[in-house]
Amino acid sequence: MSAWELDSPVKASRWQQGSVVFFYFLALAAIWVAYMPVWVELVLSVLVLILFLLEYRRHNSLTVTRLSTHQDEWFIYLPTGQRLKVTLSSVMLWRYLVILRCSSQALNMPYQLVLFPDSLNAGDYRKLQARLRLMDV
Repeated sequence: MSAWELDSPVKASRWQQGSVVFFYFLALAAIWVAYMPVWVELVLSVLVLILFLLEYRRHNSLTVTRLSTHQDEWFIYLPTGQRLKVTLSSVMLWRYLVILRCSSQALNMPYQLVLFPDSLNAGDYRKLQARLRLMDV
C-alpha cells in the first residue's frame, strides 16, 4: 500500500449537521416574524419540520460509510457493505471542505460526496487533500 492510498471511514460531519439545523431554525424564525395569520404560520412551520425530517431520513439512507483508493481507482462503501468503484468527474477543494462529484456504473447516477475535516480522521483528511491537489480532474 502506497503512502498516498486512502482507506478511511466516513462519518457524519457535525459542522454540516449544525449548519443545516441552523438554517432550518432561521427559516422557522422568519416564518414567525413575518406578518401572517397565526394559522398560516403554524401550517408553514409544520411543513418546514416535515421537510427537515424527510431530508434527515434521505441523508441517512444515502450515507457513504467508507472512502478508499487503490492506485488510481476510487471506491465508496454504502451502509449495506456494498463496495462501488466510482470515477471522479469533478473535485472542488477548499481548506475546510472537499466536494467530490463521482459516478458509478452500478448506481447509474451521479453522486456528490461532501466532506468536512471532521468527516474523516485528521491524517486521512490531509492525505485526501494532498492527493486531490496532485490529481488532474
